Amino acid sequence: MRTNKELEKIIADIKQLPVIKDKTDKSELYTRISSEMKDSQKVKPKRKRQIKAVPVLATVLVTVLLAIIPFILYNTSNQQADNAINHNAADTYSTEESGKMESNDEQEANSGDIADDNQEESLDESTEIRMAMDQTPAQSHVISADEGGTLIYGAVADANNQYIIPVTFVAEGSVDVAAYYNQLAALIQEDTWNTAGYLLEGASFELNREDREVFIELGDEFSIGEGSANAYVFEQMLEMMFTPLGIEKAIFKGGVDLGPIGFVEEMNLHPDKVVYKLYNKEFLIAVPASNDLSIEEAISEMSQNDPDFNIKQTIPNEIQLEVQSSGNLLELTFVDEQVFTDKQDVLTMVEAILMTAKSYGFEKVQFQNSPLQQVSKYNFSDPIRVPKAANPVDLRR
Repeated sequence: MRTNKELEKIIADIKQLPVIKDKTDKSELYTRISSEMKDSQKVKPKRKRQIKAVPVLATVLVTVLLAIIPFILYNTSNQQADNAINHNAADTYSTEESGKMESNDEQEANSGDIADDNQEESLDESTEIRMAMDQTPAQSHVISADEGGTLIYGAVADANNQYIIPVTFVAEGSVDVAAYYNQLAALIQEDTWNTAGYLLEGASFELNREDREVFIELGDEFSIGEGSANAYVFEQMLEMMFTPLGIEKAIFKGGVDLGPIGFVEEMNLHPDKVVYKLYNKEFLIAVPASNDLSIEEAISEMSQNDPDFNIKQTIPNEIQLEVQSSGNLLELTFVDEQVFTDKQDVLTMVEAILMTAKSYGFEKVQFQNSPLQQVSKYNFSDPIRVPKAANPVDLRR
């Protein structure tokens, strides 16, 4: 079967043929043809042959046209069908493109929604991270009244050898307390803690808790050093270490030269009033309070910094407290509306107040008008019992 291109070429070639019109009457033409047929054996002149060829060529053309017209009509029909198909295809394509555009718009909208969702998820994650940070436990500086374990009360001076830092080691309940006291030099980490050297290194202790006494042998190499401050730090250190055990007297085997104080064989121990602040952002430190310093004045003093000795306040400047006392209960009321911005600072403030109240003889502290219901393990709805001790170091781990 001829292709459309071949048929189109034939039609184009036919259109290039010259147009011939024969006006001869049909009857005369018939007479001539008949005469020629009679003289069929004669050599025909070229002119007549050319005349004869005209109707023959016309006949051929008619035949060819009759042959190709169906193909032309078929091709035209196909072309129209193709155009219709192409038109329908174009419409379909346009519809599809429109659908794609709408789909793209929907996808973009969905993408926007997804982006919004992602942004919301990002915000949610940020919120979760912030909540997780808020939920991170703050560092406690005390041993609560209801905590277990056997306590060994150590003490070390700050780097300037001015104030005492109580350090409480927590051991198993069945340990020999006296044995731990004789190992304190190995437990105290003055280099890590940025403190002075352990003043009682090399000393040995013997507890007589029934008679409330401790026998101390300092050794031949012990020296209190020069200055009355060292003698006072020495005395305060012994009080921090042994009065929590109920010990009231230290007896020195062979006596001890305390410099300005002189040579002594024994020393009465009694707990002093102190104000607790923060040393090196890590330990509660006991700043001595004079005997005539009231609890109200002690609470106010906790708002003071001492940067020369690396001592930081434990009550922020913006916190105002009203102080009242009734028997063994200390009541503290937050003045006006307070805003707590740092969980660790709040916890440190509460525990420093509890330890300060303990040194003044109070057994419980009640916080009133607090913006928070609870901080860490402390519920402000009820009176809080004062802790057992400060700056725990757990030996059970």
